[in-house]
Amino acid sequence: AGRVLKITYQGEVHRTRVENLTYAEIIEAVKRVLPSLASPVLRYKDEDGDHCLLSDATFPDFQGMFSEGPLRLIASTPAAPRPAEQPKSFAPPPRMPMLEIMGLLHKAQGMPVKVLTELWATHADRVAELVAAHEAQL
Repeated sequence: AGRVLKITYQGEVHRTRVENLTYAEIIEAVKRVLPSLASPVLRYKDEDGDHCLLSDATFPDFQGMFSEGPLRLIASTPAAPRPAEQPKSFAPPPRMPMLEIMGLLHKAQGMPVKVLTELWATHADRVAELVAAHEAQL
């Protein structure tokens, strides 16, 4: 006789039937009903109201949750991977080489070259502020 499978996707409920309650048949039914979803993420609501990920390993729990009545799944697309955060860096204006900038800062701010070198390596944004302040005085 089979079981009714209700799949909610983007606020719409799709209804189909599955004859055998196996993980493979559930996946095939979802692909049949939602062919545009290449790799759907499937979740079911457990007795605590949590949305649990459906997988081969969690399938027995899913079966136990729906011993009678329709089977219910929530489908979504996989989350897009987050782009790697690019490190923030400061490059001095091309018209002014780093050594010249450091020399100007050394003269204008009275900073030792060793301190300027460390500042450049660890706090490029602060060096950029100092360069801008110096250029504003010119």
